[in-house]
Amino acid sequence: MYPDHRKEARTSAPKQPKGKLQLIVGEQRHDVVAVNDISRTGIRLEVRTPVDIGTHILLRYFDDKIDLRLNGIVVWNSAASPDDENAAGVNSHIIGIELASPSLLETYL
Repeated sequence: MYPDHRKEARTSAPKQPKGKLQLIVGEQRHDVVAVNDISRTGIRLEVRTPVDIGTHILLRYFDDKIDLRLNGIVVWNSAASPDDENAAGVNSHIIGIELASPSLLETYL
């Protein structure tokens, strides 16, 4: 199981984003494999590449009509458990991101 660092209630992602979600770390862009849960101030994501705790990131959601960018910081990370039926693969990582400001991202999920 993954650590629980929630500061407020989170909503499990009933569906995945309609558009594309990327994690931008410096000059690198990482596609988000899955959104696990979300709140106004945080999000738990699955990515293919580990991201260190304390890393400042830019979370980008975009489609043909919108380009939304949110600043955040990685507050925890964990390799996806092979027993986790929701994990996309053995090389994926679950990360918790604290967003710098309240988000409307829930609207797009």
